[in-house]
Amino acid sequence: MDKKSQMKMFETIAVLVVFFFILAIGLVFYFNIQKKSIGTTQEEFSELRDVQIAQLISNMPELECPTTLETENCIDEYKLKIGQLDKGYYYDFFGYSTLIVNVYDTETKTWKDYTTYNNPKGESSSRINVPASIYDPINKIKRFGILNITIYK
Repeated sequence: MDKKSQMKMFETIAVLVVFFFILAIGLVFYFNIQKKSIGTTQEEFSELRDVQIAQLISNMPELECPTTLETENCIDEYKLKIGQLDKGYYYDFFGYSTLIVNVYDTETKTWKDYTTYNNPKGESSSRINVPASIYDPINKIKRFGILNITIYK
């Protein structure tokens, strides 16, 4: 082979090396941007799921006040006292989460805690507090309450 052919071949190989090097840098840059975009989208879906769980819990017939009250975000205290929701049945709805209802008793000026659903997993990743009206059907009084929803990822 003569020297001109060798130079041409070397130039071609050098151009290809530079081309693939630039292509590799571009792909690394592109995939990093996509990775960040996917992470942002996952966070948005996670937040939407958290709000969905909070709305579902707020409007559950298992905890709702009698329909004669016509109060939004109303929870029947007597139903809270009955006990926890079944993990097996409600797992599809709530997944790994904990629902604690805090009821403020104005007479004793203390808080009562009712754990309604408890299925923790690892560390909590988001927590939602929703104010609610708590109705005591025996004494026919309303109290202030907070739904503490902790969702685990």
